[in-house]
Amino acid sequence: MRRAGHPRDLLAAGGVYARLWEQQSGFVVSPSGSGSGHPAPARLAAIPIFAGVGKELLARLAARFTTMDVPIGQTSVRGGASAETSCT
Repeated sequence: MRRAGHPRDLLAAGGVYARLWEQQSGFVVSPSGSGSGHPAPARLAAIPIFAGVGKELLARLAARFTTMDVPIGQTSVRGGASAETSCT
């Protein structure tokens, strides 16, 4: 099923468009689109595992996030690997 309309109206209606918008919003990315980026603290607060975490700590956590370029066909994360070895 397709739905057309102004983004404001689609967001207000909820549904798939609003859910996809929510999943991709709240991230701050560098002007080039790569190399540096992090979620806004409010975006982290919307993730269940971070529920109840204070605003100051969320801001510190958000600042620790980074982006990484992964070429097509390259594995970025392997099951059982630590973050230090997976994201280098």
